[in-house]
Amino acid sequence: MHLDSKEKKIKIFENISSIDLYPVQFGAEACSSTHSVPFSKFRNYILHYIVSGSGYIHIEEYGYEVKLSTGQGFLIAPDMISSYRSDVKDPWKYYWIEFNGIKAKKYITQGGLGERQQIYQVINQDAHGEIIVAFDKLLTNTSQSETAILGLTYILLNQLIHASSKVSSWEENSGKNFYIREAVKFINENYNKGIIIEDIANHCNLNRAYLTKLFKEELGITPSKFLTKVKLSYGCDLLEQTNLSIKEISEELGYANQFVFSSTFKKNFNISPTKWRNQK
Repeated sequence: MHLDSKEKKIKIFENISSIDLYPVQFGAEACSSTHSVPFSKFRNYILHYIVSGSGYIHIEEYGYEVKLSTGQGFLIAPDMISSYRSDVKDPWKYYWIEFNGIKAKKYITQGGLGERQQIYQVINQDAHGEIIVAFDKLLTNTSQSETAILGLTYILLNQLIHASSKVSSWEENSGKNFYIREAVKFINENYNKGIIIEDIANHCNLNRAYLTKLFKEELGITPSKFLTKVKLSYGCDLLEQTNLSIKEISEELGYANQFVFSSTFKKNFNISPTKWRNQK
């Protein structure tokens, strides 16, 4: 995608029913020499990838500033306070993607990024070109299909992972991940049966405190919030794909009554189930 001087392109994606991984917004910008973003804290992961030029990223928590240029990028993690600015003589052009989801941390780790590693470095010039192509496909996609946008997001992150100079393997067979997989499988099979966190912990032969610790470490979310997200994800599917009443959907999801379901839905999505269905 060609960007003129000081041009900015943004696309916003709103898909509240996707929980594994979803983009919030993505875009590209040719920044001016005075462009800067003051110290801010964000709710989601934001990854910038530099196409040309250079600039500076400052992470307040770690007290350092780093100059970055073409073929590099920087990650801003949720709740991390940071600022960034263009180089005055050689302002940068970059792509960015803001995303989240219960598997977001997994993909960040696979790309060699993490709490103490915010700087991304592409492995070679060929990989640099492939990342640009992946971003362009996402930005120029004219389809309104959620499936198409999510698919292109996965392709982009896969490209970023394999093009990283610091690829890190995700240890799928580690003991901790075994418990997480078992817990997630149990939740998906029993979410509509009124299960509570103690049921999940008992299924995994763990106490509740340790199960919560594992979920926070591996997925960045508590088991309770994960269970709620799963139930609401299925709820979104029922709202969109069936004519069931709100009362019937709440029963399908294992809620005590429709008022609990509606209250939980609105708390998480800032919209009632009925309004969400009408918008769809």
